[in-house]
Amino acid sequence: MTDYASQGKTRAYNVVDLNNCYLHQSYYTALSRSASAAGTIILQGFDAKKITGGASGALRQEFRELEFLDEITRLTYESKLPPRVTGDRRNTLVTSYRLFKGEGYIPKTVHNAIRWSKSDPYLMTEPLEGQTKLDSTRTLTPVSAPSSTPMPSKVLKRRVSKSAEDSMQPKKIKPGSAYQMTGRESAQHDMPVGTKWENNSCAYDVVVTILFNIWRDDGDAWTERFNALNTELMGLLATGFMNHMSGSYTL
Repeated sequence: MTDYASQGKTRAYNVVDLNNCYLHQSYYTALSRSASAAGTIILQGFDAKKITGGASGALRQEFRELEFLDEITRLTYESKLPPRVTGDRRNTLVTSYRLFKGEGYIPKTVHNAIRWSKSDPYLMTEPLEGQTKLDSTRTLTPVSAPSSTPMPSKVLKRRVSKSAEDSMQPKKIKPGSAYQMTGRESAQHDMPVGTKWENNSCAYDVVVTILFNIWRDDGDAWTERFNALNTELMGLLATGFMNHMSGSYTL
């Protein structure tokens, strides 16, 4: 059995041949099937370099940002986060927190393997227009808007047929009317609709995608339920979903 086919299984006696694994992900998948160390049998030898080569720069940065977000979440729960620390996206929130704590601040929980220094600096994600970024003087610097001149694309795109193009257009809904799925939407309803990834939005995309696909089962009923839970947040989210279906918003 390959490492791919074994995913999701747990084995009391796990016999693995790591010599045929090409990447560290395969090592992890194969070994994590074991219920215990005593029940794990490794055949032949294996290349230690595949699991000791170090994480990529992007992965290290991801772990570093998660350490900041973990500390921000804890302080928020303990009602100790200063009001000046705000942000509706990961990079704006982390930037705001670093401005408050100081650019050289490193949370105590950060492991030595991903700690940053002058020789291995913390690389901040470039903010979007209207957000702020850190500079050497720790002041808020506005980010200029990107050029509106479209860049020529070298990718050849297949022309979309008129019928397919029409099917992708959002349905217009009269203000105040209940949202009802059309026959085509109903037939395609088993296919989840997701958000467009932008600027490390993965964590938010997961939550919004799940909530949107729950909401679109019955827009009116779930709007009432969302408002009953929390008008300020969940109710606003339901309103955003309705605006998306009417073509006013994008996900």
